[in-house]
Formats: sequence, structure tokens, C-alpha cells
Amino acid sequence: CAANANSTTYPGSQTVVGSAVVAENELTLVASRLPDSSFGYFLASRTQGFVPNAGGSAGNLCLGGTVGRFTAQIFNTGMTGSAAVPVNLSAFPTPTGSVAVQPGEPWHFQAWHRDSSGGSPTSNFTDAVSVAFSLSRRVSAPRVSRQRRATAACPHPGGLRGTTPSASRGCV
Repeated sequence: CAANANSTTYPGSQTVVGSAVVAENELTLVASRLPDSSFGYFLASRTQGFVPNAGGSAGNLCLGGTVGRFTAQIFNTGMTGSAAVPVNLSAFPTPTGSVAVQPGEPWHFQAWHRDSSGGSPTSNFTDAVSVAFSLSRRVSAPRVSRQRRATAACPHPGGLRGTTPSASRGCV
């Protein structure tokens, strides 16, 4: 689902850097185009969804089912308006405790962040990204997937590949 514009006038963007191979345990969640000095955290779910203005926020929650929060890794965007958090694939948060990611599982990620609208405090969400985790690297198991192509050049040429439910695109 699409993100609503935040106080920067742009929608927040969620990307993933690293590997979709579970055994490599090398995945970093990245949020960008966020307000400077904004606090937030990443969310994870095995299910996609759509909840407009979730919890009174100014944004759309793109996750459904049980949603885990990476609250032990709260970020601050500082002066860059972005944040990156490495995650441990053997300890993904869920409402009932941590679980290990299994090969073959799709997981969906989104960032929640503090924001303001017309001078009033609120919150917002980035767009979402999906990763289909795998047992080994092969053509059908790209290093990562992301839902939306960033406007900037890829930070790791050849290492990123993007997918959406309807199309495949990304950095090559």
C-alpha cells in the first residue's frame, strides 16, 4: 500500500538491504524521506493489510494479522531524515514473543514514526516492503526485495532487487 506524505511533503520510504537467505542473517531495515530528528521503530508481519489512519495517525498501516514491533531498536532520524536498523532473523518480534524466520516465509516490513501536521503532533508510516526468505541463494531468491524503487541510486549495485505484487523492479 502507498504511504501518505509526511511533514516533509514526501511519503516515507521503506527499503531493505542485505540477504534474504536465512542462514546468512544479514538484513537491515532502512527508512528514508522522514522528518529530521523524528523517533520511530520498524514493524513486521507475515501478513499484508491496509488500515487507513491507523491509531489516529496521518498514515496507512500496510500490515495485517499479528504485527511485531522492533521497539528494542527505536531510531532517531537525526539530520538525515533516515534510519537503518540491522535485525536478527532468529529473533523477530511478535505480540507473543520472538520467533525465528523460516525459509519460505514471506515477511512484510514498515516503519512507524513521529510526525506533525499543522503544528500538531501526530504519527505516520512509510510504505511497506516484502521479503520472501529462502534457504539458499539462487535466481529465484534475490538478495532482497522492496515494494517501491527509491529515486536515489542503489547503495549496493547488483545487490538489490525490488518486487511488488503486480510488478518486479529495482536496482540491478
